[in-house]
Amino acid sequence: MRLATARDEIEPLRDLRVQENDAYLTVVILARVVTQLGSLPSVNTKVIEGLFASDLAYLQDLYGIINFGDPSVLEQGGVAADPFGEEPEEDQAGEPDEESEPATGRRRLGMVEEVVQAQED
Repeated sequence: MRLATARDEIEPLRDLRVQENDAYLTVVILARVVTQLGSLPSVNTKVIEGLFASDLAYLQDLYGIINFGDPSVLEQGGVAADPFGEEPEEDQAGEPDEESEPATGRRRLGMVEEVVQAQED
């Protein structure tokens, strides 16, 4: 994700989809500033629309930190990989149980890529 410009926040206001539904502003802005999402060749409004709500919330938080927050938060790992703070349950050997592990980090990104790919097919 790159730092947003004034144009990134003003141009979407002219978009008819935003004029019809104010909530769509988030989708259009994120599609403009997200430069890469996993191995996807490009990021557009259809990709952002296809995200799980928790992934959209994560990108919104990251956008806020990058553009309005303290950049040191990123260096300290301030954006949680799991916005719900869930800890995976451990099996009897003390290892995380894969079945109960929340969809975080790379695993969640892989799931996002699968959903987007399925929508494109």
